[in-house]
Amino acid sequence: MKLQLLAFCFAAWTACVVKAAEWSYAGEDGPSHWKDHYEKCGLSSQSPIDITGAQYKNLASFSFTGYNTAPSGMTLSNNGHTAVVNVDGNLQVTNGGLPDTYKVAQFHFHWGSDDTKGSEHLVNGKQYPLEMHIVHFSTKYDTAGDAIDKKEGLAVLGVFFEISNTDNQTMDEVVDNLQRVLYAKQEFELEAFPLENLLPNNKDDFFRYNGSLTTPPCYESVVWTVFRETVKISEDQLANFRKINEAGSTSGNPTPMVNNFRPIMDLNGRTILATFEGSAAPSIATRQNTFLALLAALSLMFVL
Repeated sequence: MKLQLLAFCFAAWTACVVKAAEWSYAGEDGPSHWKDHYEKCGLSSQSPIDITGAQYKNLASFSFTGYNTAPSGMTLSNNGHTAVVNVDGNLQVTNGGLPDTYKVAQFHFHWGSDDTKGSEHLVNGKQYPLEMHIVHFSTKYDTAGDAIDKKEGLAVLGVFFEISNTDNQTMDEVVDNLQRVLYAKQEFELEAFPLENLLPNNKDDFFRYNGSLTTPPCYESVVWTVFRETVKISEDQLANFRKINEAGSTSGNPTPMVNNFRPIMDLNGRTILATFEGSAAPSIATRQNTFLALLAALSLMFVL
């Protein structure tokens, strides 16, 4: 039963609604109450976070397999909490400081009711209007359901979007077909396209930390990568996300799906790494050298 439940949770991703409780992004079932029904939502290594005070570390470049060709299938659906695209095929990512090789399962989005908010992660307090998560599971496991609650069982690539004056044509296949999934449980077979089209050009500059699913059941199983460089999207394209509707909506009583992001969680002593210089905090090695220099100075004072 556990494996079946986990498999369902992952397939629906943010639509893991078990008999214990419903959940939403607002009101009595909103994020502040998730821990009342999903105890892991109250643990200390939760996501998302405000990415600040990152420490520089030189991590190897990612190695992508299958990202530059169209997978065998892509299915767009509305699960009541987000727009999600399930990906069929053997697309994988490794290196980049990841502890294992990970296989793509799906990607989904988080957005706001206006352009001032939407992303789940923040960078130095800045929030973006849209964030995409490409979800992978460790190839040590046969299925995503097996990996979802295991330490470092998942690896998620996070991509921020910024507003552009022109359409991002690489997003057209997803954006143009959101009208086909206006209500929960609707789905549509997309014309598959290379997943590489959705990634930023610079894939070497990113943040890294260990965290959790950003929705119930909030398992702390995710190795997070959040890219520094953003991808562009137009106002018109982003507006299409705001036209789809939440779970429980009907054509006669629609409720637009907006602000489907979890508030930021406390870091609680976790380390955030950055693969580029100029981060908000010095590297680990630099801090160690500074500490040793301070000790040496204090020792000299006592000698004098």
